[in-house]
Amino acid sequence: MGAFGGAAVQQGSGHSDAAYVVRHDDGSTQRYRSPNARFKPGDQVQVSGIRLAPAQ
Repeated sequence: MGAFGGAAVQQGSGHSDAAYVVRHDDGSTQRYRSPNARFKPGDQVQVSGIRLAPAQ
């Protein structure tokens, strides 16, 4: 599923993992964490389970 990633930072229990608000093709939005990959607002991403990956 293609989506757009917008940057946000999630502050948790002493850890800072990047979290992104994704707007899905149907217009809905959802927040995803991405501890390994980094994205900029407007980047195309693919949702894989509970993680994001660059769109292919």
